[in-house]
Amino acid sequence: EEFAQYCLAALSAASSLRSKAAVRRLVTLTLAGVRPVD
Repeated sequence: EEFAQYCLAALSAASSLRSKAAVRRLVTLTLAGVRPVD
């Protein structure tokens, strides 16, 4: 449930962004949040 909320929050944030660069930054940040730490 926590992971689903994380993903939904990221998608909601993406809908309010105005540039492709901002969306790319958000995607990068979101993916970093779900990657395992080495």
